[in-house]
Amino acid sequence: MSFLRSEEMSLYKLIFEYNNRWNTMECVGQLSALQFVPVNQNHSSRAEQALISRFNECEKMVHLLSQTAREFSIEQPPPLDYFELTAELENYSQEFYQSANVDSNSLFEHIEGEQLKRTADAIQRNCANLAELTDNSIALSLYCKALKVADEMFVNVNMKDWTGIDIKAGRIMAVVRREFTFPLQRLLFRTMKGNVLISVECLPDPIIKSGDRKEYKDVMLIMFKEGVNINERISKACSAYADLYFEVPADIKPALEEKQMRLKDVNLTKDSTEKFIVNTLTNLVNGTKSNIRLQTIKYFVEKFKKLNLTLNQMVLCGSVYEGLCWCSVKDEQKVINKLKESSKTNRFVKVPIKPEYPPPPTAIRQNQFLDPFQSIVSTYGIPSYQEINPAYFTIITFPFLFGVMFGDVLHGSIILFVAVYLIWANKDTMAVTNSLLVYLWPYRYMLLLLGFFSVYCGFVYNEAGSLPLTMFETCFKKDSGFTCTYPFGFDSIWKTGSNELTFVNSYKMKLSVIIACLHLVLGVILKGIDCLYRRRPSDFFFEFVPELLFTLSIVGYLAFLIVYKWLTRWSQSPPPPSVLATVIDTFLKPFEKPEDSILPSNTQYLVNTVLLCKAKGYCRHRHCLGCVAPSRQAYLCCVL
Repeated sequence: MSFLRSEEMSLYKLIFEYNNRWNTMECVGQLSALQFVPVNQNHSSRAEQALISRFNECEKMVHLLSQTAREFSIEQPPPLDYFELTAELENYSQEFYQSANVDSNSLFEHIEGEQLKRTADAIQRNCANLAELTDNSIALSLYCKALKVADEMFVNVNMKDWTGIDIKAGRIMAVVRREFTFPLQRLLFRTMKGNVLISVECLPDPIIKSGDRKEYKDVMLIMFKEGVNINERISKACSAYADLYFEVPADIKPALEEKQMRLKDVNLTKDSTEKFIVNTLTNLVNGTKSNIRLQTIKYFVEKFKKLNLTLNQMVLCGSVYEGLCWCSVKDEQKVINKLKESSKTNRFVKVPIKPEYPPPPTAIRQNQFLDPFQSIVSTYGIPSYQEINPAYFTIITFPFLFGVMFGDVLHGSIILFVAVYLIWANKDTMAVTNSLLVYLWPYRYMLLLLGFFSVYCGFVYNEAGSLPLTMFETCFKKDSGFTCTYPFGFDSIWKTGSNELTFVNSYKMKLSVIIACLHLVLGVILKGIDCLYRRRPSDFFFEFVPELLFTLSIVGYLAFLIVYKWLTRWSQSPPPPSVLATVIDTFLKPFEKPEDSILPSNTQYLVNTVLLCKAKGYCRHRHCLGCVAPSRQAYLCCVL
């Protein structure tokens, strides 16, 4: 059963030169076969802290650039795998350094300074300018629209005949959101005590804000007699509600032409700034001859950060790094060969395990078939070192339980066909077509088993789309009842019965109890096997044996009663005894002879006594003397 356990691990010491640290760590990282033991936890130099700050700053810049690219709707290229990302980094190094084996630290400094910082600063600066230009453009556009409305008001209306106020009276134009128009009118009326003339015109075209949000505006012309503090009071009221307000100039047309020319210049500058940002982000996201793509930069920053964090767990002795790591015995020779390719001075030596070292890690070799089931098991807990991995048993138990819950031929067939398509289709094809099924592709084999067991249990339940299947002739006759045994699954006649729901739910509930019992017993047995494998007799006798007895005494006994009741032919009157009532009486009335039980009365009485004592695990002599039970039962309790 060695294939059910995790890999056998050994402790090794890795030794390499300081000048060759980056190439060595990169070779080790490509294998993914080592787990380092931190031996330098209490020592952190200022240089290391500064380097970590640089990593965090680079990650922030990458996140900022990615978010900005999404805001400007830059088309994202398909994601690259590990080999494509590594090849692109090597090509970039070959072009700019005339060598594919460039030191990772030098490459990081080049990418950080030449691409990330320079591009991020330019994008941030131009985005700030674009936001300012957008605000200025909206303000100037509102200003021009308000001046046009004011010009039309003064052309079409004779102010002396309309109001009796001299044309040289104070005039203020305010641009207000439509929902704030009435509150501003009411505030001005109360502030000026009615000595104000207000005219409102609606702007026909809405103002487009960020996120395609539309705002409808009204232009309000405020006319008043000039006086002490009147301008100040009206300005304060407008500042509370208006987006823009200004005094109407005496000559409107020249002011309007000036603002329109300025608006045109601002729009040209805004368009050129936006075009520069879009082109820069497009080149960064898709990559050019002189720059690698943002996806590759993100991968390299994360990779280099992990290399440094791993390197900080080692000890620098002069010009040599020394570190402890766990490695699988099967991968030992592969690691040695890879280190020799990097440098002949590297050493990989096996060392004895000391008590102060942490326990060996759990190394489980996974594949595309096992990975989804291993993820389910890891959600609840990762098996300890050399413990039997329950993921192998989950390959059958989890899909079968799903089939018990979701048993339907039609619905299960849909899942089965989707799984077959995912196995047949190519992941890259689905990614290019932006299919949502690409997210289900890693779970295709699990879906295959889920669909298969769902179809199987659907045939057992005789259901397809919640409708009965008539594959065989029914065994039920109106005159004589059931005259034969249905070949497979439920008889289709149950779907027409008034007690169909009660019967089916009772069957499913009892079947679930039996499956749960098998799961519990399997888990306890695996624990016992681990105790024997690790040579722990105390755990075997004082943990495994009591747990097994306790499980079989309660849950196992319940499953036995269910099967026994199924296999026994009961008369219709009186009705058969209840399994639940029998189990409850086992604990509430353990030493009384049951009147109505599944087993014979004397047998049930003896079984109740034995199982209850086993479930307790132990029974002291003084506890037995205090029992109300007869001497025979007390003797039996003490013996067990």
